[in-house]
Amino acid sequence: MNYFIVDERTLTLFSAQANLNGTFQHSCIAARSNERRSFSLQVDRGPQETTFTVVMRDERHTLTLRRDERRIHLRLAEFVEAIANGRLLTISNQGSGSNSPPHAGQSRFDPRQTRQLLSLIGRGGFLSLELGLPCPLQVALHRTGGRDAITAILNLGLSRPQTSCFTVYGSDNEAFELLTESIEHLVTSRSPAANLA
Repeated sequence: MNYFIVDERTLTLFSAQANLNGTFQHSCIAARSNERRSFSLQVDRGPQETTFTVVMRDERHTLTLRRDERRIHLRLAEFVEAIANGRLLTISNQGSGSNSPPHAGQSRFDPRQTRQLLSLIGRGGFLSLELGLPCPLQVALHRTGGRDAITAILNLGLSRPQTSCFTVYGSDNEAFELLTESIEHLVTSRSPAANLA
């Protein structure tokens, strides 16, 4: 399965279109191929809030954000990517009146870092992540040739680094979930509270 992401050009357009009223046509791109997923974005600005309606294939989802919210374009990009990748909970599953990506606001990663990790899973390579710690987390991924699998090496720290190495077999979805879970575990184990315990 491909992971769909909002590219930098579309992200820039989101930033401008969040201040307009109207309907705009966009597409998400797959991290591992040239596949695109088109969608329509309708923006309705009110005095206090802006409502974004995303129509993708036969799905229609709405996100309402306060107009004074910072980085509104990143929240919108995260919302669109959640729809494109099938990670959006429906209203009946949430029990609330708005759709939002699962665990929104609980993730350690901002939308840009999430896109970087998804792209890394798709092609392999190296990434340095700033997560608010004294030193960055180093992530190296190798994609295997014949099978759907990645081998990951995580490194955190300078003088006495903590490392993790593992191989994940399965879809990009499973790889992303296990990779982020491992990163969270590694970062949590280096937090001051964990060191006091």
